[in-house]
Amino acid sequence: LSHPPFLGRLVLAVYRASGDITWLSRALPLLEKFYFYWTVPPHLVSGINLSRYYDFAQGPAPEVALGEVDEHGHNHYERLRMNLAAGGEYVQDASTFLDPETGALTAHAYHADRSMRESGFDVSGRFGFANLDVLDILPVCLNTLLWRLELDIVKVREFLDATDTIEVWRERAKQRAEIMNALFWDEQAGMYFDYDGRAGRRRSYPFATTFWPMWAGLATREQAACIVARLPDFEAAGGLLTSLHLSGCQWDKPF
Repeated sequence: LSHPPFLGRLVLAVYRASGDITWLSRALPLLEKFYFYWTVPPHLVSGINLSRYYDFAQGPAPEVALGEVDEHGHNHYERLRMNLAAGGEYVQDASTFLDPETGALTAHAYHADRSMRESGFDVSGRFGFANLDVLDILPVCLNTLLWRLELDIVKVREFLDATDTIEVWRERAKQRAEIMNALFWDEQAGMYFDYDGRAGRRRSYPFATTFWPMWAGLATREQAACIVARLPDFEAAGGLLTSLHLSGCQWDKPF
């Protein structure tokens, strides 16, 4: 499975365009199954009750191993290995990702890289160096979409007159919003930040996903006003910057 869960939005859009109630009734159990994929361990982080990206496969991603190389003939994993070995300001502890004896990437490094790819966001510094700390991060994007999915399932059930568990789904959305606002919302910055579960603090890394809770309807009017006030920071020729950091990665400034 890959990329953030927009499926509830898609199902409702198809139904509103087609009016096919039989199709919608078939879609509901699949939608709920999809939801639970993201909301049980290991995607769910117990104790925090928010979700993270977590890929189930191991080893190198085939699109990297068999895919593109740079002008020096190096693929992403080869560049990653060289950058980790060289160290630098963004690398905190390379030993987790680089075997000190062989110099090869560790199994954990490959798992983290695959989990980054599940996010739909490729390399940046948002989840640590080259996004390799992704397994420790509770992301704004994923949890915003799961909140939206909880309410989309409410709407699907209303269309189907299947109201027996609607309050359960509403309560899930309410609890998620409360946790997200407690952990993600930074009043001083006027932005939503990802949360580092291992460090127990927000990651002060301005990223365009700060706009997602406003788009989804989770942000309050006051929060939305703060987020809009930060819009000029992200505006650039051609659209919005993904982040405000220059890391050299494809999902950071100036892209």
